[in-house]
Amino acid sequence: MSHPALVDRAVMDYAVVFLLALLEGLAIVGLLVPGSTAVAAAGAAAQAGYLEIRSVIALCVLGAFLGDSVSYFLGRWLHDWPRLAAWRQKHHQGIERTEHAIARWGGLAIVAGRFFGPTRAFVPLIAGNAQMPIALFVVSDIIGVVIWASVTAMVGEEGFKFFERLPSEWSLAIVAVGLVAWAAWAWFRRRKRRRRE
Repeated sequence: MSHPALVDRAVMDYAVVFLLALLEGLAIVGLLVPGSTAVAAAGAAAQAGYLEIRSVIALCVLGAFLGDSVSYFLGRWLHDWPRLAAWRQKHHQGIERTEHAIARWGGLAIVAGRFFGPTRAFVPLIAGNAQMPIALFVVSDIIGVVIWASVTAMVGEEGFKFFERLPSEWSLAIVAVGLVAWAAWAWFRRRKRRRRE
């Protein structure tokens, strides 16, 4: 029989994973939310026995789909909103590339957009703004979030298995290298952005 405190903790963990997956799908907000990291961490927690992998994937799919849907309908309903027009003008190059991909590839652009961090939060918004048919968006997005959630959670699961087999000092060294690489990437990205400004 499960201890009540452990059950409560698991419920809270599931809720957090669902919420982060949802928020990552929201335009603009999604740039600040580490949804993919949370899904991978939940996959690792499932491998450790704290969560159940199928529940993790199901909640991630539901949360991501709801977040994407909100962004899509915002884009569709706010087509002529002045602030959205100003945002489009400011980021016109990226938006035009995304619109071109949607016009050329249709639903495949929605599926692929799930796997590109910087654009993930904006593809549904732009699809709605471009008046992509609702049925096409829904089917494409469901396919995209199912693949994304499954792959990301299983990467976390397999990553945990890998680290379990390593000596502790090797695990710490890999984590340290990863953190340094991430910090260097963030610094170069910020420097590149400043040069553009």
